[in-house]
Amino acid sequence: MISVEDEPPSTSALNLHRDSTVEWENSGEEGVPARCTTNESSPPFTHTQSPTIVVIASTETDDSAKEGDDGDEEEDRENLARFKSWGAPALRNKPRSRPRTIILSGLPRGADFTLVQSLIHGGAIECMRLISSNPQRVTISAHVTFTSADACDRYIKEYPNGMEVRYQGKRWSVLVHKKDHVDVISGMLQGYLDCGATRVVKVSGADDDWGIVALNRLAEGKTGARQVEAVQDTYHNETRTIVFRFANISHAVQFKGILIRSDDWEGCRVEFAEDPCEKATGLRND
Repeated sequence: MISVEDEPPSTSALNLHRDSTVEWENSGEEGVPARCTTNESSPPFTHTQSPTIVVIASTETDDSAKEGDDGDEEEDRENLARFKSWGAPALRNKPRSRPRTIILSGLPRGADFTLVQSLIHGGAIECMRLISSNPQRVTISAHVTFTSADACDRYIKEYPNGMEVRYQGKRWSVLVHKKDHVDVISGMLQGYLDCGATRVVKVSGADDDWGIVALNRLAEGKTGARQVEAVQDTYHNETRTIVFRFANISHAVQFKGILIRSDDWEGCRVEFAEDPCEKATGLRND
């Protein structure tokens, strides 16, 4: 788009019209414009100011307008209150989620978390649950979720026909299945694993005032919200070491935070320990 802004004619332009004789010569050839000449006898003039010409060029084309409608152009959305499109989602660099849970069916009704974890090997446990669907049945099931899908697959392949479990002098046939649904590793769980968290909390240098019953109650909490698998109390070189094993990693993380902030455990070394199921290579219920 071109716009011309006219300005008042200068004195040189006025003299041009008054003193000069303008002649238009036709070249006589078609397509050749006429030539303007002035009378040579008239004095030359100097032009001091010319009209101002403003040229505004639009860079928008039909193609660029269509591209803008698509909303696919990259925008710096970091500091924008409004933006034209949501943009493409960022690529996830973590592996695809896979099933990580196995089902142990046919366990005796009196089975607890200690018996269940003694049947698990080859990988760390994220959580354990005991399922009793029918109170009239003498058997129950256990759901065990590994922290690694590869460990879950290896365990399933080792027991295609189940296993035989001894409990209180009897033999029980336990079947092993893998759940079909995918177990997604949440951001919180991934943060726990990245920090080296396990379901086991080890405390070194504890006072002798704590008895085993008080330690169990402390681990479970006032309302019994945390599920404890076992508490081991040992002495080595006059140093007391207490190992708290929970049914899931999240309860262990909570309990470790409580001990670190407690004045009663000030001066003790509180840390996560290796899950015994991770270093085990076979059944340990004998």
